Amino acid sequence: MRNESQGKRLSGLPFRILQRMSGRQFKEGYDGDIREEYEKVLLERGKIRASCWIWFNTIFSVPKYMMNGMVWGCMMLKNYVKVASRNIVNQKVYSAINILGLAMGLSIFTLLSIIVGFNTHADRFHENADRIFSVVQVLPSVQEGEVHTAFTPYPLFSTLKNDFPEIEKGTRILPAGRMIIGEGEKKFYEDRILFAGPDFLSIFSFDLSEGDPSTALSEPFSIILSEAMAEKYFGDQNPIGRTLILENEITVTVTGILNFIDDNYSSIYFEFLVSLETARHLPNWQDDWEIHRFGTLLLLHENTNPLPLEKKLQSVLDQSYPSSPEAPVKLSLLSLLDFRLHSEHIASFWHSTESFLNFSLTIVGLLILSIVSINFINLSTARYMLRIKEVGLRKVVGAHRSQLAKQFLSESILMALLALPLSLLMYDMMLRTLLRILIQYQGQITVWNHPFITRYLGATAVLVGIVAGSYPAFFLSSFRPVKILKGEIRHGKQGSRLRRLLVISQFTVTALLIVITLSWKELHEYFFIADMGYNRQSILTIKLTETTSGHTEQFKEILRQNSAIRSVSGAADLPIGWSNEFYAVPEASDETEAFKTDLYDVDYGFTRTLDIHVQKGQALTRGQHHSGHILINDLLAERLGWSEPIGKQLEVEGELKTVVGVTEYFHFKSVNLPRGPAILRLDPTRNRFLLVKMTSSGEETRIMSEVEAQWRRIVPDKPFEAYTLDNHFFDDFRGDRTFLYIFAFIDGIAILVSCLGLLGMAAYAVQRKTKEIGIRKTLGASITSIVRLLVREFFLLVIIADTIGMTLGYFICNRLFQYRLPDFRIPIGAHVFIWTAFITVATAVLAVVFQTVKAAQANPVETLRYE
Repeated sequence: MRNESQGKRLSGLPFRILQRMSGRQFKEGYDGDIREEYEKVLLERGKIRASCWIWFNTIFSVPKYMMNGMVWGCMMLKNYVKVASRNIVNQKVYSAINILGLAMGLSIFTLLSIIVGFNTHADRFHENADRIFSVVQVLPSVQEGEVHTAFTPYPLFSTLKNDFPEIEKGTRILPAGRMIIGEGEKKFYEDRILFAGPDFLSIFSFDLSEGDPSTALSEPFSIILSEAMAEKYFGDQNPIGRTLILENEITVTVTGILNFIDDNYSSIYFEFLVSLETARHLPNWQDDWEIHRFGTLLLLHENTNPLPLEKKLQSVLDQSYPSSPEAPVKLSLLSLLDFRLHSEHIASFWHSTESFLNFSLTIVGLLILSIVSINFINLSTARYMLRIKEVGLRKVVGAHRSQLAKQFLSESILMALLALPLSLLMYDMMLRTLLRILIQYQGQITVWNHPFITRYLGATAVLVGIVAGSYPAFFLSSFRPVKILKGEIRHGKQGSRLRRLLVISQFTVTALLIVITLSWKELHEYFFIADMGYNRQSILTIKLTETTSGHTEQFKEILRQNSAIRSVSGAADLPIGWSNEFYAVPEASDETEAFKTDLYDVDYGFTRTLDIHVQKGQALTRGQHHSGHILINDLLAERLGWSEPIGKQLEVEGELKTVVGVTEYFHFKSVNLPRGPAILRLDPTRNRFLLVKMTSSGEETRIMSEVEAQWRRIVPDKPFEAYTLDNHFFDDFRGDRTFLYIFAFIDGIAILVSCLGLLGMAAYAVQRKTKEIGIRKTLGASITSIVRLLVREFFLLVIIADTIGMTLGYFICNRLFQYRLPDFRIPIGAHVFIWTAFITVATAVLAVVFQTVKAAQANPVETLRYE
């Protein structure tokens, strides 16, 4: 007995392993055989050999067990797929609705993922992206606390490179703004021009199809063109070695051709790359510590932590920068990988995207996915409830709960995977074109060009399949077969509450999206009629350059003689997006009392041309006023506490200016920024635009032709570029319109998917009430009463969903508008909610009626035979 108990204790673990591998069979026969053989070896050879024997047999059985498990697993998987395929084929309507709805949702998810992916994967194609940083200056600001800018002084880079060994190399860049570029008779205004140091192409991974990256920018008067610009200026000819002329003065030689830059994936975008030394020959070149115009880009050595270096940069502020109220208070480093999504608060030379927009598109993509998932779950639950007897019979013949769960899950996953290629086809046939139109994307936008999509889309489809199949897999498989076969579990009773909840959730999300879209549309339309404090109607804007300044006055005098032109003025920029802050010091105050204010450089007659009302004093008039005179707005007068501001003085940029008038409200900045104190400074030398007020509207084309003819006569070597102020305003809201169009398209898909779900649910309800419909018709019920009976349930669900969705939409839009548009109070009209209710209810009722009318028209004899 002692030996036997010791043997059992020593061999307990292998016995448990064998029991786990053999399952129930071990207990019913295999258990006795193994123990009998083990006890025989124990008695004849001792406990050590018995233990070795049992361990050897256990270890030897593991590979065979694993092989058998794999074989049986493959056989069961094949069986699951076969049964799932049969059920999908047998339930054609449900399967088609599920697959179509899921495919539409996945295609929209793909579209939004690509748009979001443009931002989240931007700049990662650069080989040293994680080591490239831009120096960012933090400037003091009384109104905003602090202002961040990536524009730095020219000498800063040399100081940093000499003083900090953590920096491997770096470069300065200078955004050129708008310049004239010409080749022979071809002359155009170009905006995407960047001056860069010789190491620029060794830091960034921009490829050249022609030319040597290491030397292309090493010499002055060198220029690199994009492929599009090379074709524009030189056609089919080889541009290498050819010359272009900048601003009709500087001749540059083409030293390289740049491969296509996808501006959606590159925050730094340009069509012309010019050697920085060339910029020294421009008339406005300045390289002292008080002029902040250059970007400073650094490539750090590998494994360098930027945080300690950033702290060391602060020593440069005390040692190199001149002491003044406008001097930076801090220097920081911003990673290239943060340019796109984490720099919207920085005045910069790169393209950034509002994190709000990226977040919004992500949320919308998840909401669309939730709609199709709810649709999938709802229809799957309804379909599986019709198979309740199948569950009972399978359990009776020995099916385990885990096997039933696997069967249901395999059907859902298979259906989701069937929707995947259809979704890719939908995207390729329709949405790719939509994407190209909405964001003017010129690159390759097939899914295969975006690996992050191909990586996650399949996993997303499988996940949706698992989520959709989870409820029937684990809920229906838990029923006891006795209750099922006795009929104690009725069709649909267990899942009816869940299905109603899912329908409400689905239409709640749909109503929410519609409210947001219609509110955004109302917001977009509001700004075209909103009072910005000036009149933009019938105003022609003409772009100027520094090289046209000598002819500006002559040109303006000719325009004033035209009877169709009421007034002519000029400005340094155009309203909307015109932000130009400077420090101002009130009279009899020192620099410690300086504050920031918006400063707008304008010409004579500016307020008259834009119909800006002057409350007190006089407008800036030729013959009465000069460059020492300014206008201030009412908010600045209030801010200074000046009840009688006329004649008082402000020091701006080191010069005393006398206030000659006070204007009413005007809003020149972006609508996302609040209204602030503002100064209109008289300085015609800074004019970059001429503003021509026409006497009547509707003649813009004729007057523009006349103005262009005069321009060609006076400045024939300068391109003519003009458009109306209304068009400028319209273009400024292009991004909002794109956002609106995307939302509207998504709303349509959401409504369509929701209606497909209701169509399937109505089919299920009709199938469940087939006999009831037959009995009602036999007793004399009309088709209308039967349809009303079936529609009523879904109508109430949609009304509840609309109430929840519209309430959420109202609060979200209200908070959103208050956050993004602090200077405007935009009420959400009642028509937004009326249209939302009409769209959702009408489409839902039509979807249900479409299915129920057919059932109500059926012969009652046929319906009473239904089982």
